Amino acid sequence: MEKRIAHIDMDAFFVAVERRERPELRDVPVVVGGTGGRGVVCSASYEVRSFGVHSGMPTSRARRLCPHAIFVKPSSGKYGEASRLAREALRNYSPDVDFTSVDEGYVDLTGTGRLLGQPMEVARRMRNDVLRVTGCSASIGVAGTRLCAKVASKFAKPAGIIEVAPGAEAAFLAPLPLRLIPGAGGKLGERLAEFGVTRIGQLVEVGERFLREAFGAAGSDLYTKALGGKSRSRLTQSQADLPRKSVSHERTFAEDTTDRGFLERVLFRLSERCCRTLRDEGLVGRCVTLKLRLADFRTFTRNRSLLSSTDSDVEVFAAARELLRGFELPRVAVRLVGVSVSALSGECQWGLFSSAARLWRLYCSIDSVRDRYGDEAVMAGLVFGDESTARYAGRGSRNVFLGGNY
Repeated sequence: MEKRIAHIDMDAFFVAVERRERPELRDVPVVVGGTGGRGVVCSASYEVRSFGVHSGMPTSRARRLCPHAIFVKPSSGKYGEASRLAREALRNYSPDVDFTSVDEGYVDLTGTGRLLGQPMEVARRMRNDVLRVTGCSASIGVAGTRLCAKVASKFAKPAGIIEVAPGAEAAFLAPLPLRLIPGAGGKLGERLAEFGVTRIGQLVEVGERFLREAFGAAGSDLYTKALGGKSRSRLTQSQADLPRKSVSHERTFAEDTTDRGFLERVLFRLSERCCRTLRDEGLVGRCVTLKLRLADFRTFTRNRSLLSSTDSDVEVFAAARELLRGFELPRVAVRLVGVSVSALSGECQWGLFSSAARLWRLYCSIDSVRDRYGDEAVMAGLVFGDESTARYAGRGSRNVFLGGNY
């Protein structure tokens, strides 16, 4: 049975979600990302990309390239909800849906032809359904392997569909630059260029034996990818239901800091955001990791496993704070702090009237208020009224105070 894999890639996803809620942003250049001096572009509209702006670029450089663009701070809750709606729509076409990030994923259509029709027609219906439920367009690539489908979706942007015919994967990839396949960039790409190999098809021409002798296992892997990549077996339902291995949020400060109290307050905000993402996706996690990057760019991580999996803001923050307090900071200011939650699962059982269940219901209510009125509509006592954290958080003028011993 011929494999048929569809790769769905949302078009300028964060921008599309913002435009859905703010019509005045349509048809104008928009950048979603950190708005401070050290902010990074998360998503750029196609109007901005013509000026050379792209994801991962420092916001300061994006402003220089396109000073008339509108810069919008990201709001993760809205993106997680739109991603969830897209996944639910796609599961109407296959039980094997694997989202590898918030804005892209794979749908295994193998063996669905008799029930659903030809892949191109199915892809059109999937694209229309995603647009209907999210208000965001998507591009789709269809091929016999995940790698080839992902590359095809890049060339389908924006809002297009490309199908690579069965058996034509190697021919489709051959003229394309090496950087489009994973593992062929950086130092390895530079070494391949020394041999005159700059296109994917040239990997096939030089042969697997040469690549293996020159680069070891990585060379054999590149040869397989140049032929289209391996055809993976169908996903299990549990894999489809767990689209990610971890949830993380981090913040680069406009000014380096040595203030531990400020770091703890920022850790609380980051823990809140991690747990909100977990609740949005129906997940809980057991391992909490603290990340610190110093002003001299040295980066440190520490982690701790909890006794049980959780999506509680307080529990995740308590673990992160303990890790911070146990870390002996050298005499160098902190540039970045981050929190991540891993060892994820979809199983968390509470008694109906347990304190954990009541706390979860409280968090869900707070999430609903923030979805409607903004992230700063409800704030914990730990960060309420603190101006340094307010500058970091971009706090609004309407707030509800939440007391509590954190």
